[in-house]
Amino acid sequence: SSPTLFRSLLLLFFFFFKQKTAYEIYQCDWSSDVCSSDLITQIGDTYYITYVAISRHMGITTALMTTLDFRSFVRHGIIFPTENKDVVILPSRQDGEFTAYHRPMPCSGVGAPSIVSSQSPDGVHWGRHRLLLGPRPSMWDSVKVGAGPPPIRLPEGWLLIYHGVDANTPASPVGTYRAGAALLDAAAPHRVLARSDDPMLVPELPHEKSGFVPNVIFPTGLVADGADDVLVFSGAADEVTKIGRASCRERV
Repeated sequence: SSPTLFRSLLLLFFFFFKQKTAYEIYQCDWSSDVCSSDLITQIGDTYYITYVAISRHMGITTALMTTLDFRSFVRHGIIFPTENKDVVILPSRQDGEFTAYHRPMPCSGVGAPSIVSSQSPDGVHWGRHRLLLGPRPSMWDSVKVGAGPPPIRLPEGWLLIYHGVDANTPASPVGTYRAGAALLDAAAPHRVLARSDDPMLVPELPHEKSGFVPNVIFPTGLVADGADDVLVFSGAADEVTKIGRASCRERV
């Protein structure tokens, strides 16, 4: 339809013309042409910014930059090669090491898109990859899962908000995106202590169910609000940003 075509052309214009100042053009054969989906973690005085870098030669990758003041930046290049995204860094070092959660996209058909935990001595070189959590058959997160915003610390452990996707339908061509929660061990953040059976946030309102990509709640920010509640910032239908309140202890 004409409105759908207009939105498609507008999105293409936005990404390939208006966002030219956000492009990262490297001077080598794995150059990245488009940057998106920034996720920021503060550790000490340093802000670690992971972002999706779409490369003509390496596909969808995740790169890292750091800053102390958001005026000058140090670019560290690609830290997780193709195809990998939804990368968040834990806002605390464990035994001097960084922990990240990322979501590889297997193209072989073996395995499902799952959240993987990894460790690094410097935030650039990553290893000790371990499965954190994956899709659950016949549930709201049955097709794929991916990390949302950086976790926050609770007395019981680390609270990780993630998105889960079920099978696509004519009304939801990419599946329905919902937000759920997992509680991670404070001393060993690659271990899951609890996981919500039901989603915290579900597309229900008109601006969540209808838009550029319908039936999408995509969590990207998390702030503690009192002893029991959290504020979850999320994208809705790939068109607007919203804030939702949830009780973390009831869900995990």
